Amino acid sequence: MKNIKSFLFGVITMLLCVIFVNTVTGAQLSKEVTIEYNNIKISVDGKPVEPKDANGNIVEPFIYEGSTYLPVRAVANAMGYDVDWNDSIKTVILTKKVPTSANSGYSRTNPAPIGTSQTISIKNYSNDYTATIKIVEVISGDEAWKKINEANLFNSQAGEGKMYILAKIEAKVDKINNDKSVSFSGYNFNLFSAQNVEYAGVFVVDPTPAFSGQVFDGGVLTGYVSFLVDKTDSAPKIVYGMNYDGSGGIWFSLK
Repeated sequence: MKNIKSFLFGVITMLLCVIFVNTVTGAQLSKEVTIEYNNIKISVDGKPVEPKDANGNIVEPFIYEGSTYLPVRAVANAMGYDVDWNDSIKTVILTKKVPTSANSGYSRTNPAPIGTSQTISIKNYSNDYTATIKIVEVISGDEAWKKINEANLFNSQAGEGKMYILAKIEAKVDKINNDKSVSFSGYNFNLFSAQNVEYAGVFVVDPTPAFSGQVFDGGVLTGYVSFLVDKTDSAPKIVYGMNYDGSGGIWFSLK
């Protein structure tokens, strides 16, 4: 990212400020602290980010004395960084994710067909796991919109020339070190057109079961992810585990 150094400085400063606000006792406060929650949303590179903590609980951004504070873990993960906290030196540690995929023969120009499993290994500072992922089913057009509309009546219809695609995705954690869990969600996937241009993210409530949750070694998560594509797109595709420079990851066809 162009301003990654500024971003890293900002999120670290934000976290330290939050720690200060939460640990100071009432007797130490010299003035009333007012924190505003205004349903603030986060978008990274056009993709919506649902901020969650390490346990999968939603963490809402807030405004304090005119400055907006964002949860460092959610934003950093959306930008391809894992987050850890070293209590002994009181330091937030951000480490770039470095995913590698198994040599399946599939790629951006030859994405895996529906029903085909692919394996990916991801190793970085806070995660070291191998997962197998496949697209179980793809629903598009009116049928997809019917399910999305039933999931939440406030979900918006696809605009002119657009249509929804629902992908039912299965992810199995084959191996993970230190008995940790892997956090899966629809935001792990990037959506591209047949012309290899990334689509913007879509804010909708996915049908149940949604592809979202923590999975430990041996666990399997299956659920729906909603995508919005051009009706004329002949071959939309998604990728899991892609680096921010476009390298890495495993690719799947949605048609």
